[in-house]
Amino acid sequence: MIDFKDITLADKDLITSYTMNSSRRNCDLSFSNLCSWRFLYNTKFAIVDNFLVFKFWLKIN
Repeated sequence: MIDFKDITLADKDLITSYTMNSSRRNCDLSFSNLCSWRFLYNTKFAIVDNFLVFKFWLKIN
């Protein structure tokens, strides 16, 4: 089982070390957006085999 954790300001350096080194850059992965929207989507993250993994909830009507 993957141990996902809440995103906090203390995780900024860790998360951006993955997202800023990617050739794919978009606002969905900016740390400020991840923090801003975490309450709406219940966004969590984990590091699995040196990969950054996100989990979120999206309610579709």
